[in-house]
Amino acid sequence: MPISNNDIVMELNNLCRLSTDRVERRNDPYFWQVDGYKLDNKHLALWYEKQNQTNATFVFNNHERLKNNLSDKKIDLTHNYHLDFLKHLRLKHKKLNLLYSGGTDSATILDLAHDNNIIIDETITWVIEDIDLDSNSEQKYIVPAGIKKYQKAIGKSSQVICSHDDLEKHFEDRFAFFSGPCDSNFPIGFSVAKYTALKKYYDQEDMCMISGLDKPRLLYYKKKWYAFCVDNAVAFGDQSIPNLVPFYMDTDNIKGYVKDCLLFRNYLLEKKMVSDEKIQFFNPGQSAEINKVFERVKIEHEDKQFPESNWSNNSQKNSTRFKELFARNRFTLLGNYFRALNTFFEIFPQTKTNAGLDEYHKNGKFAWFIDIESLEVFTQHELIPNGF
Repeated sequence: MPISNNDIVMELNNLCRLSTDRVERRNDPYFWQVDGYKLDNKHLALWYEKQNQTNATFVFNNHERLKNNLSDKKIDLTHNYHLDFLKHLRLKHKKLNLLYSGGTDSATILDLAHDNNIIIDETITWVIEDIDLDSNSEQKYIVPAGIKKYQKAIGKSSQVICSHDDLEKHFEDRFAFFSGPCDSNFPIGFSVAKYTALKKYYDQEDMCMISGLDKPRLLYYKKKWYAFCVDNAVAFGDQSIPNLVPFYMDTDNIKGYVKDCLLFRNYLLEKKMVSDEKIQFFNPGQSAEINKVFERVKIEHEDKQFPESNWSNNSQKNSTRFKELFARNRFTLLGNYFRALNTFFEIFPQTKTNAGLDEYHKNGKFAWFIDIESLEVFTQHELIPNGF
């Protein structure tokens, strides 16, 4: 049944208030700020912009620390900043956990720990419903191989399950895509599952939970190179997890991130992929060649990884999960999901077409830029006050 526009406006305004309360209570490092609201959901921020004909700002609340950590203006390409940061986390926290998907980025953190006698107290791998489902093949085949390889550096390995019942309950809310942590891109899959699965860790004191998802991204603009943080990269809700550390992009590991960006820049120049004629953004992907550039480890059973995808193609992993839901007669879950999806379409009708969806995703806002040569730090307004 369609929902009236008045009911949509009333509900989403209420979600703006609830989001502001969450952001302030958690002291989120990143959020969208507009008209006194602090929002932790990008789709909600985009609705508010559209509804009120205004512009939200993507805010990072720790610029001064970022600048201070780069104040000596030096990056040594032979130095392992990621190892320094891992040692720092081990000394700082009584318990050091790692969200371990089996991918190269999280495996590299385990490799660092293993080779330098650093103990990871617990690796945490989240699975939807049943490890034997095809959609969980990465967790079933890649993770155990990594656990075995790095076992002397691991206190224990845990698997947390998000059930189909959990997902069914989540999508009972027809505003589920606006009401809390979610993917920033659309169509949206089921990665929201992990926030339910991980809640038992939220109240553990003196615990750090490492996430190793971030790869360097570069902007080539007016013949200068910039590392940057765009909202799509941090909008998927992980910052709502207490004590979560985005390992490769944390403010206290910023030199490690900039070093990776310098290595990426050198690779792009060597491959002659750079043009002075235009603004260029570079996102590295996960090829073996690129992983070697960033000194990431090679994982066993990498053939079990799902191929990369973007918003224009529902990923193979998500497609597999939908097939599994049909096979298991989870029609109530699917009904809840598609009702929430329809609510999204009522709010953003243009996203029903590929062209409209393309335009919807051309809306990135930037928290910061770092000139990778001078190490100067800029906000979006400072570097591109009138946009590109």
